Amino acid sequence: MDDNEPHAEVVFMGGARVGKTTLVHRILQIPTSAALEGKYKPTIEDSFVRQFLVSDHSCRLRLVDTSGSYAFPAMQRLWVKRASAIILVCSRDDPNSLEHIRGVIDRIQEERRNDLRHLLLVLVVNKCDLHMKDWIVSDEEVEVLADKYEIPYNSIVFASAYTEMGVTQIMKTLWKQNEENGTYEIHFDSRSKIPQPNRRFSAFAVLFRSSQTNKPEATKSNGQHSGRAHTGSFSDTLLPGTRRLQSVSSGSPGWWAKTFKKNRNDTKFKFDSPPTVIEMNCTIS
Repeated sequence: MDDNEPHAEVVFMGGARVGKTTLVHRILQIPTSAALEGKYKPTIEDSFVRQFLVSDHSCRLRLVDTSGSYAFPAMQRLWVKRASAIILVCSRDDPNSLEHIRGVIDRIQEERRNDLRHLLLVLVVNKCDLHMKDWIVSDEEVEVLADKYEIPYNSIVFASAYTEMGVTQIMKTLWKQNEENGTYEIHFDSRSKIPQPNRRFSAFAVLFRSSQTNKPEATKSNGQHSGRAHTGSFSDTLLPGTRRLQSVSSGSPGWWAKTFKKNRNDTKFKFDSPPTVIEMNCTIS
């Protein structure tokens, strides 16, 4: 493999205005994002190549930010066919975003029916920083979707691109799936290998093998974000046990207990050690 080529392509898909672009920018530690400044600009397609370090190994990933509209079905179909991993993004404040996800999954099952088991898939529920009274997409609706399409609960991440909550968990969940999958769709090199330059590409150019490139983006972190001014916001702690589906990150006791068939009514969960997905170290360069 050419050292300049990515080891795998991770494609972000979901409806318009669900926060795909901001999530990608948060993961890549791009310091500015128009969406965070309240300026929404629809994405057609965008593509970034970055070096990720996981424990003692490194990998180069192409992260693809796709359009949330139905105006480019051919490009979406091509990405579905060639993706090593797909990150599905829906939003707490948009019920149509779940319908969009259902359509994407149906398309995935149609296009990848012969190698579906090889595809890494993470479902992200974004905008969990909003006050719970503003949540239109409920935990129960997410659970119904997961059950219908057999998405493991530990492959679901509740996140906020605005506050950065759960953002690193997205990639950690991806690494964990890659280990458990057994086919290793994401390949790693020795960490001692000389890192290649970070690059940003036109996703259209990538699909059609064009050499068009843009200036690389900066990757320095902008630190902690002050977040939205509100009370009763979503947190990493467990919500009251009366909730059927605990609204916490996919590595939480609530999710793990449900996934591994613990008693739903038992709110006391014990582990000999935390799930490895929580402890995996992931940085980018």
